[in-house]
Amino acid sequence: MAQKIKIISGEVRSGKTGRLKKWLAGHPGADGIISPVIEGKRYLQRISSGEKRLLDARGGEDQAAVEGVGRHLFLKETFAWARQQLLDSARQTHWLVVDEIGPLELQGKGLEPALSAVLQENPVSLIVVVRSRLVEQVKERYGWEVVYF
Repeated sequence: MAQKIKIISGEVRSGKTGRLKKWLAGHPGADGIISPVIEGKRYLQRISSGEKRLLDARGGEDQAAVEGVGRHLFLKETFAWARQQLLDSARQTHWLVVDEIGPLELQGKGLEPALSAVLQENPVSLIVVVRSRLVEQVKERYGWEVVYF
C-alpha cells in the first residue's frame, strides 16, 4: 500500500491537471503520467522524460486497437506504453503521479493492471487525479483512506 495518497478532484475540464502541474513544480523528483490536452487532443506524458503519446483515437482505427468509454475512444497502444512508464516510474520515485484514475481503471482497463501492481509492489506515495463523481468508487476499489489536495 502507498505511504501517502493525495487526490486532486474536480469536474471534467475544471483544471485538475493544471493544479497537478503546479504541485509538480514544487516536487522535482516526482514521476509518473500526466494527461495534458494539447490543441484539443488528449495525450499521456511521462513526467521525468517529457515523452508523450497521443491518447485520443484519430478515427478509422480497427476496433481492436481502441478502448471506448462514453463518447471517447482511446488508443490501446498508448495505454500499454503508459502502463510500462508507471511501472518504471514507481521504481525511481517517492511520489508517483497518476493523471487520471477514471471509468476504465475501475473496469480493470486503461492504466490497470499496472496501477494495482505498483500499489502492491512499491512503497511509493501517490498523487492522483480523479473526477469528483468517482472519488468514492476509486477509494473503495483501492482500499484507500486519502488526504484531499
